[in-house]
Amino acid sequence: MMKIVSRNRFFGAVCLAIAAFCGSCSLHARIPDQAAGSFADWFVNPTREKLRAMAGLRLSASQWDTVIARARAANAGRAGETAVVLNDSAGAGYTLGYATPATLRADAVYPLIIYLHGGIGGAKPDKGARAWDMLGALRDTLPLFLASPTATREAPWWAPQGIGRILQSLRYMTLHFPIDPDRVFLAGVSDGAVGCYAFANSLCKPFAGFIAISGFGGMLQQFKIPICPGNLMQRPIYTVYAGNDRIYPAPLQQRFLDWLDTNGVSVQRSFYPGENHGFDYRDKEYGRLANIIRTWKRQPRAGLSWTFIPGYPQLPDNPLAWEYVDKVNALPSVGGFWRDDTLIVQSSLLRSIDVMTAKRGRPWFRANGGPARRAAVTDTPQSFFAVLQSECFPETPRMTVLRCALSK
Repeated sequence: MMKIVSRNRFFGAVCLAIAAFCGSCSLHARIPDQAAGSFADWFVNPTREKLRAMAGLRLSASQWDTVIARARAANAGRAGETAVVLNDSAGAGYTLGYATPATLRADAVYPLIIYLHGGIGGAKPDKGARAWDMLGALRDTLPLFLASPTATREAPWWAPQGIGRILQSLRYMTLHFPIDPDRVFLAGVSDGAVGCYAFANSLCKPFAGFIAISGFGGMLQQFKIPICPGNLMQRPIYTVYAGNDRIYPAPLQQRFLDWLDTNGVSVQRSFYPGENHGFDYRDKEYGRLANIIRTWKRQPRAGLSWTFIPGYPQLPDNPLAWEYVDKVNALPSVGGFWRDDTLIVQSSLLRSIDVMTAKRGRPWFRANGGPARRAAVTDTPQSFFAVLQSECFPETPRMTVLRCALSK
């Protein structure tokens, strides 16, 4: 469903977001000619070196507003179907294909579905060029974006390199097109469905929900990825599976779904007893999928609730950065809620955590039953850019980053 927004949603918030750390910057410094290009390059292909260069520009709030507006204008995409080649974190090239609504209104934002193809056992870097067409008929019902990156046996969806490709593809789309930040979905078939479960397990933040088709989430354990029900329940998951699936038999999938249900994860199911592995019967599902895109929306979460998986990429809702204790023999976790201006935190195996909040000033926090203390506010260029990367959108509402010491 198309959503109408004002220009303030896109650009006005940027000025507010960076005012805190730019107050001492010169308001008359010239914006470098290459600043917009540097921002766009950093946003899609972030590295520590690029981050240091961006922070070193020392631009004022209004100047950053101008830079990001210029970057978006210079990279504004056109309506149509096309494919581009991106380079992932390892420097390997892969194809991202995408399709847009027939027309793009300047005063609107649109849903995005990132589609993860199956059959990742090969080495072809361009399998995603038109993989989005699996769900292409949805464009006849809804104005929306479809995008499909490429995975390979060296960069599967659930490995850091493959995960990086999905996030990079998302940032590419949000830089180039008017994407609704509350209506981004991850969908996949077969191996792609396993990738959906992997993301819901540890990188749920950018997405409004997950659509897993003909895939077995229990595969994560075979990849030595712990399954965390508390993480999975934070976004709605819709799964479609078939009775004649010989790769992931229906009884196997049902046992896994029942286990999730027992542990508090209510996955919405659609079962086709006479169908096979894959999604050849997708015309029967388009109505349900269209309803999901219309009605599911990412809900703001003010508190903390996360189980961390060391060594695996993480993108929870409000934690921005964290430090584990020296010896981690279990899965670190954090839970918390706001009571007026105090963040009440209960954690395990964490030394510290940086938390994003819309609250201003220096709120208090209480960790693990200890005394109330003032949280340290990290108003720096690095923290601002870290928020942008965490949100996966070039513009984001103003956020305060608090550093909370949890244990000695």
